[in-house]
Amino acid sequence: MTENQESVKETVKENVKVTAFEKYLIDNKVEGFASRAVTDQLNSVVFHSNLAVKGQNLPVAVIIDDSVYTMIQIQAVSGAASGKSPQELAIYANELNQTYRMLKYQVTPEGNLALSCCVASDHDNFEPKLVIGILDQILQHLNEEYPNFMRKIWTE
Repeated sequence: MTENQESVKETVKENVKVTAFEKYLIDNKVEGFASRAVTDQLNSVVFHSNLAVKGQNLPVAVIIDDSVYTMIQIQAVSGAASGKSPQELAIYANELNQTYRMLKYQVTPEGNLALSCCVASDHDNFEPKLVIGILDQILQHLNEEYPNFMRKIWTE
């Protein structure tokens, strides 16, 4: 366990899902995640990482808290509103949402194209393997679609 993970445990009351996720990462030698406790009512911990997609490192956050939801958030295209108007980008995000129902694309206030996915489970049925499996599927999706994002945002 890293020093950062130990400090997270000290600042956050015991969260069964966080403990299970940390154990899964260690047991399966999944590297590249750093954790950070968030002082909030949901006892949240954010696991930060990056996905390597077509030569880009896309920031990833897995947010685990005491609710039934675990959120996966990815900044798919930084500065996307530079290539399109925010309205055009929002229309494109809606098209993606209709095609990929598990994933939700949105235009952030900063003009980035972000992607999120929600995994629901109670504390007793939380499956870290499922979260990592969904991240793997998202990585595959992004590797397939990233050239389309770039063409749509920057050249069309």
